[in-house]
Amino acid sequence: MIKYPRGLDPQNLVALASRDTEAELVLVTEHHCAADPNLVQQVIEYFDRNPGIAGAGLSVRNVGAARLAPMERRWFTEHAPGNSLDSQWNLLKTYGYVVRSSALRAAGGIPHEFGLFNNTLLGARLHQMGLRVATIPDAVVTHHNSEDYADHQRRIHTHICDECRYRLLSDATFCDAYFGHAPEWSDRAGYHGALDCSAVLALARASAVDLAHGYVRDSGLAELATGLAWALFGSRSRLTVAKWVNAWTELRTYVLAQFPEAGWRAYIRSWETRIRATRIEMALAHRDGPSDPVMLTHLRGIEEILEHQRLGFHALESWNGEAFRWGAPLARLRVSLPPGAGEIVLDTRELRGPVDRYLRGVSWGTRAVPRRDIRAIRGELHCRLRGPSGPRWLTVVTRPLPPALNGPRDSRRLGIPLFALRSR
Repeated sequence: MIKYPRGLDPQNLVALASRDTEAELVLVTEHHCAADPNLVQQVIEYFDRNPGIAGAGLSVRNVGAARLAPMERRWFTEHAPGNSLDSQWNLLKTYGYVVRSSALRAAGGIPHEFGLFNNTLLGARLHQMGLRVATIPDAVVTHHNSEDYADHQRRIHTHICDECRYRLLSDATFCDAYFGHAPEWSDRAGYHGALDCSAVLALARASAVDLAHGYVRDSGLAELATGLAWALFGSRSRLTVAKWVNAWTELRTYVLAQFPEAGWRAYIRSWETRIRATRIEMALAHRDGPSDPVMLTHLRGIEEILEHQRLGFHALESWNGEAFRWGAPLARLRVSLPPGAGEIVLDTRELRGPVDRYLRGVSWGTRAVPRRDIRAIRGELHCRLRGPSGPRWLTVVTRPLPPALNGPRDSRRLGIPLFALRSR
C-alpha cells in the first residue's frame, strides 16, 4: 500500500503509483469496473506464457440500466474508432489494461498530463518502440455503465480536448499515423486568418471561369459558398454551426433510441459531430504562433511543411516509397521565395494525370496567376509569379477527383497530389 496526499487528480495518482511500485506488472482499471474472480491469475499466467508482450488490454463485459447502454455495448464490439494500426497497438483501453513495469518505465510512464487520452498515447508509444501489445481474452472486467447520455458526451469532449493538447505539442506525422488525420485540427490555420478574402477571391475567379465554359457540376460553388460564409461571419461561426449540428444529432439519438438500427446510426453520428465540434473549439483556442513561411531556398518535401504553413491537405501517404499529401480542391501553402527567384514548381508526379486537366486556377497572395504563366511539364506544375517575393499564400484551386476513383470508402474531396515544391 502506497499513500499519497489527498486531492490528487485520479490520472496523476495512477501515474505516481505505477512509477513507485516494485511489482513486475501494473494493472489499471476504472472505478466503475469489477474484476472477475480469476482475473489476476489469468493476467499473471498470460504474461508468463508470453514474455514478448509488453502490455495487454483486458476483455470487457458491459452492463447497465442507462437508456443508451445497449448502444454503448454495441459500440465496444463493432465501432471502436481508429485506423489500420489499431489491431497492433490501440488495445490498452480505459476500462482496463496491464503493462510490464519495465516497459512502462522505458516509455516514460503513464502520460497522465494528457488525461483521458493517456492510455491511447501509451499504446502508441509502446508500439513505436517496437514492443508488442495484445488483448487477454480470459481476463474480464465488468464495466458498469451508470452514466447518462449527457455524461457520456462530456466524456467524449474531455477525451478529444486531451488529444488536441497532445497534438499541439507533438509531431503531426506521428499523430496522423497513430491517431488518424483530424482535418478540423490540422487546418486550424484557417481559423486564424489563413482562409481569408484572398482564398475566396481565388475560388470566385476559378468558379467564374468554369461557369463561363459550361463546367457547372465541378465549378466549386459549394467551396465558394463555404469560404464566403467563413470570411463574412468569422471563424466562430464554424463552431456555432458545429454545435448546432451536434445538438440536433443528440436529440435524434434520444428520439430514435427505441428503434435499434435508426437509433444506432444516430448514436454514431452524435459521436462524430461531438468530436468535430470539440476539435473546432480547440483549434479556435490554440494557435502555433507566428505563421512563418516555407523558405524555398532548396527542394522541400511535403513532409517538411508544417501544419501552420499549409491549409487543405490530408494525411501523409506513400506512393512508390515516396511521401505525398492529397490537397483539397482549395489548397494553400505559406511560401517565401529567395532573392532572384520568380517561379514555384509543384511536383505531383502525375499521380492524378497531367495537372492542367484538372487545374482551375492559381493565386499568389491576392493576385491570380495568368494562365500564360502556368505550365505543366512532366508531372510538375510551374507557376511564374509576379509581384513581391515575400511571404504569401500560394493558392491552388482544382476540380475534385471523381468519387468513383476514390474508392467506395473514401469520401474525401481530393484535389492536387503534392510530393515536393521548389523555386526557380
